[in-house]
Amino acid sequence: MDEVLPASTGAVDGTREPLTSWLRAWDWSPVLPACVLAGWEPLLAAVRRLIPADPPDPRTAPGFEPVRTVTPPEWEDLAAERSPSEAATALTAASGTLAEADAYAVVLHRIVDADPARWTTDVRSVLDALKLPVLRAGYLAAAAAAATRPGAFPDDTLTQACAAALALRRTLVPAADERPSAADRDHTTELLADQAVFDLLRHAWRTSADLADVLPDALAHLRTLAVELTRPDATPAAASTEEEEEGEEGASADMAPPGLFGPDSAARALGCLLEYAAHHARTSGEMPRDILELTAEAANSCEDHKAVALTVGVHLPNLYRHAPDFTVAHRAGLLALPTDGRPSPASAWLQWGRADPHLLAALGRTELLAALRARVRGASEHLAHALATNHDFLGDPTTAWASIADGPGGAAAASRLLEDLVLRRPATEPLGTVTGAAATGAAATLWRAALAADLPPGALAGAGLFARTDIADDVWLPLARASAEHTPALVDASGVAERAAAHPGAPDALHLVAQLVGHPQQPWHDEGVLHHAHALLRTAQPGTAGEHRDAVEELRRALVEAGEVDAART
Repeated sequence: MDEVLPASTGAVDGTREPLTSWLRAWDWSPVLPACVLAGWEPLLAAVRRLIPADPPDPRTAPGFEPVRTVTPPEWEDLAAERSPSEAATALTAASGTLAEADAYAVVLHRIVDADPARWTTDVRSVLDALKLPVLRAGYLAAAAAAATRPGAFPDDTLTQACAAALALRRTLVPAADERPSAADRDHTTELLADQAVFDLLRHAWRTSADLADVLPDALAHLRTLAVELTRPDATPAAASTEEEEEGEEGASADMAPPGLFGPDSAARALGCLLEYAAHHARTSGEMPRDILELTAEAANSCEDHKAVALTVGVHLPNLYRHAPDFTVAHRAGLLALPTDGRPSPASAWLQWGRADPHLLAALGRTELLAALRARVRGASEHLAHALATNHDFLGDPTTAWASIADGPGGAAAASRLLEDLVLRRPATEPLGTVTGAAATGAAATLWRAALAADLPPGALAGAGLFARTDIADDVWLPLARASAEHTPALVDASGVAERAAAHPGAPDALHLVAQLVGHPQQPWHDEGVLHHAHALLRTAQPGTAGEHRDAVEELRRALVEAGEVDAART
C-alpha cells in the first residue's frame, strides 16, 4: 500500500490494479459496516490524504449516463450500396442538419474501416464530396488508421492522401492576429487532421512510398511544429494552473504558436521527422543532420517532458544504429538514465522499446546498474535479454552479480534479474519460459555465478522461477537447494516444491523442500509447499546412504515443526 499510495505524491493512477479494486472499498465505505471497514482503515486513511472529502453515499449518488452517438445502422447499408463518393455526399447532407457534425465523422470512420480498399481507391473524389472540414479530417484519419490493411491506397493514392491532409491542416492554422481562444477552436477537426497527417506520413516513409511532390511541404510542416520543443516555454512546467485548464496537455492556447495545439502535437511531429530520418538512412546511408540536431535540442530543452522522452526513446535504437557518434556525443540528453523517476529518452526506451544489446551497452555499465537498483522500469528485462544472449555482457558474471547487489536496493535488484532471466522480455518481445539448450545453458551459468558471488540475504529469491525452465534436473536440484539455503523465501515456492517432489530418491530434493517448509511465506504458496512436501515424504524411501536418511528426517522434522503432526507417523 505504501508503494501504490506513497505519502509524497499528489496524484495516482486509479485505473491500474491493485488500486482500482482497492478503491471499491473507498466508494462503498459510507454503507459498509464497521466490522468490514476495520480491515480497510489503513487504505482509507491513505486515500484521504489525496481526497479529503468523503465519498458520496452510493445509494443516493447520481449515476453516470452512457454516451450516445449518432450511429444509425442504415449508413453502413447505404455505404455498401453506393459508391464512396455518393455515400460521402449523403453524409455531408445529413451532417449539415446537425450541430454535432463530428458525430458523423465517427460514422465515416466505421464505414471506411469496414472496407478501406474501396474507400481509398479514389481519394480525391471522396474529399470533393465531403464539404465539411471535420468530415474530411475524419475520412483521412480513418484511411490512415487502415493504411496497412490489404488493398488500401493502391497506386499513388497514398501520396494524394498525404497532400490532402497537409492542405487541410494548413487551413486550420489562423493568422497570428486571428488566433481563436481555446473555447472557439474546432478541437475535433484539429485532432483528426493532426492524426491523419502524422499517421499517413509515417506509413508512407515506412513503406518507401514516393512523396517527392509533397516532401518539402511535409518536412516544413513537421519542422514548424517540432521546433517549438526547443523553446523552454513549450514544456508543461512553464504553464500556470489557469493555462493548463485552457490549453491541451498542459499548454495554454496563448502559449501555442499557430499550428501547434499542445506540446503533444509537436512531439508527434518530431516522431514523424525521426521516422523520415530512419527512412532516409535506409535509402541514403545516413540521417539528416538537421533532424538529429533538432532531436538533441528538443531532448535537452524538454528534459522533463514525457511525450518528448517517449517520442525520442522509441526511436533511440535507430538513432544509435545510424548515428552512433552523434548519439554518444549528446549523451546527457539522449542516453542519461535518471533514477529519480524523471522521464528521459533512455528510460522511455527501456520501458517501451525493442531489445538492442548494443544500445544497452552504450548507456554505461554504472548507469545501467544504478537504474536496475532504482527499479527503473524495463531495465531488468532488457538486461536479462542481453545476458541470456551473452552471459558475459557485463563482464565476469560473478563480479557482475556482486556489483548489482552492492548498495541500497541491490538484493532486490539481483532477485528481480534472476526472475527476468526466466520469464521476462522487453516490451516488444513475447513472454515465455527459458527453453532450448543455448538459453538454458546461459541461465544455468548465470545462476551458478550468482551463487558464487556471496550476495546479501534475499538476493537469490528470484531463482525460484528456474523451476519453470528446461534446465536438466541433475543441474537444477543442487542449484535450487543452494539457493534455498541462501534465501529460503524463494519466489514460486510451491512450483519449486512440486518439481522437487518428483525426485524422492534425491537428497537434494528433500533438503530443498525442508528449507521451504521451514520458512513459510504467503498462505497460498505455503499450502502448495506443504502438499508437495507430504507427497515427497510419503514416496521417499530411506536408503542405506546416510545422507538420504538424514534428508528424510530433516523433511519430517520440518513438517512437524510447521504443525503438520501427521508427518511424525509417516
